[in-house]
Amino acid sequence: MIFHACKAGGAICDETGRGGDQPEESNEITKFTRKDASLRSTKPQDFQIRIKIFQARQLDGNNINPMCRVRCHNVHRYTKTMRSTNSPYWDEVFFFNFNASPADLFEQSIEFQVYNALQFRSDALIGSFKLDIGYVYDEPKHSLICKWLLLGDTEDCMSGAKGYLK
Repeated sequence: MIFHACKAGGAICDETGRGGDQPEESNEITKFTRKDASLRSTKPQDFQIRIKIFQARQLDGNNINPMCRVRCHNVHRYTKTMRSTNSPYWDEVFFFNFNASPADLFEQSIEFQVYNALQFRSDALIGSFKLDIGYVYDEPKHSLICKWLLLGDTEDCMSGAKGYLK
């Protein structure tokens, strides 16, 4: 979404960039996006991030025991391990509380990683998805609701889908 800001005497601009009854040539239009970090406050505030993991589907592998790890601003939470399925249903909620400035917090990321829980090796990762906290905050109602996240391989982006997470 793009916001318009006028520098012509502090007038509020309409969609055409004209503010009130002022002549068109006196208005200078500056466009900025909501994701511009320099416009965010640097004053620390309290934030609570709620993440609900519903389910996964079409995970790579047969007879796997999937579990999901959620990393939000270097804080980790884990779902329960589901036995012998590649379409687990977790329905778990995690809360992350932070006291940080919006400029700093919105640059951090949320990462979802789905593992095969019985293999305690580095190659037990089935797939992952990563996005910025600021991206979620800029969405309507500051949330992503009923969206399927495409799990992929962070090492090889050409390997294709490893499953989906909701």
